[in-house]
Amino acid sequence: MRLFFLLFASVLFMCSAVEARDVKPGELFHITSCENGELMVPVVNLWNGPERTQVVGRLSGNGRADKGLKCQGAVVKALETTHASGRTFIKIQSVVGSQIGWITDSFVGKRFDRGHCKKAFSEDPKYLANCIEK
Repeated sequence: MRLFFLLFASVLFMCSAVEARDVKPGELFHITSCENGELMVPVVNLWNGPERTQVVGRLSGNGRADKGLKCQGAVVKALETTHASGRTFIKIQSVVGSQIGWITDSFVGKRFDRGHCKKAFSEDPKYLANCIEK
């Protein structure tokens, strides 16, 4: 039974990692800094490029549990993806604040449906425009 559980958990982990690599330019998603539902770091670094030589910003990797956003932080838009050193790197822009930087696919959280933009960002027209714009 224990072996079955470990095998199941390994397959589940591998499938989630594959999904993270499937981010397409223009897609919206939450940043996450959790692993297996546990917060690992409170913020995620944004890097100057896939070579990760300089931190150019930081975004929250966690949200409010009472709003159903535990482990789902800032909403970002994928701008481009590249593969280097056996990893997938994603250039992103945050909806709030318009920060631009690179992250690895390990920080890709749940997808964010554009249909939720109006409800989530109605207080600020600039944030709403960043969210709706492809």
